[in-house]
Amino acid sequence: MEVIKQARPDLKPSTLKNYKTQLRKMEKLFGVEFVDKDTQEIVEGIHTSGLSPNYQRNLFAVTIVLLMSLDKDKYAEEIKVFRAEMDRLNKKYVDENQKGELVSKNQKENIVSYEELRTYIDMVGADIGKEEMLHIAYVVLESLFRTPVRLDHAGLIFIGKRAFKHLTLEERNKHNYLVETRGNRGKFTFAFYQDATTNKTRPEEFQDLPKDLEKIWKKYLRVMKYQHGDVVIPLTRNHLSQVLRQTSERYIDKHIGSTLIRKIVLSEKYLDTKEMKEKQADFAKKVGHSVAVEDLVYVKK
Repeated sequence: MEVIKQARPDLKPSTLKNYKTQLRKMEKLFGVEFVDKDTQEIVEGIHTSGLSPNYQRNLFAVTIVLLMSLDKDKYAEEIKVFRAEMDRLNKKYVDENQKGELVSKNQKENIVSYEELRTYIDMVGADIGKEEMLHIAYVVLESLFRTPVRLDHAGLIFIGKRAFKHLTLEERNKHNYLVETRGNRGKFTFAFYQDATTNKTRPEEFQDLPKDLEKIWKKYLRVMKYQHGDVVIPLTRNHLSQVLRQTSERYIDKHIGSTLIRKIVLSEKYLDTKEMKEKQADFAKKVGHSVAVEDLVYVKK
């Protein structure tokens, strides 16, 4: 891992953590010195590992990153072979999506309808007085149901308008915010900068909360006794992901995370209304991707 850190110092901690996990898997499959193994042995071993195609693709990708960090010239042939395998898996993924096979086997077992998702969130909402973690899950679920960003609520900071305006762009880019634009628990706005899928900050994106969602957040802030400057979703992205999955398993015996919610909500909004491209483009900007990605990956056919 150290060689990767040195070669690519700008990688996010979450990315490095994923790389570390994937490299451990490679070591488990092929031994600690797997970089010196026969290339075809590694290719065949990954393909017969029983791992999902997406995870196989990740193993090829992390191996490429490691070899390029070690010596891209020395391992040029190995990198070429592994890149071809990764590209083949990428093409398979895209081809399946274009055919309408947009839900993985695991997602097929867990996907619910838009109406069932709404019912599940209401079930959680009825129990928020029982556990603090349920209340956290509930406000995030309600927010995702309206605008299904990734896990961008993790680490969300509550801040007043005046304090927010005094932040430099560099300071803003380090976090995502819930901005109170008027006093006395007035108007709320999400200000998103950090994106889970890239080391770069996303374009500045402000999302005014609808009144019904504002009411939900106001109650949450009041019950939790949060003030300006507090981290109001005190979880990492990984922890928040676990909380969402555990909560859905508890209530409806399904594993429903932010990705599946995106698929469900976006399919409901745009599957039968493709003429609404302007609205879809605006919505895609809010959730942090393009219309092309939205159509290809998230909108069911």
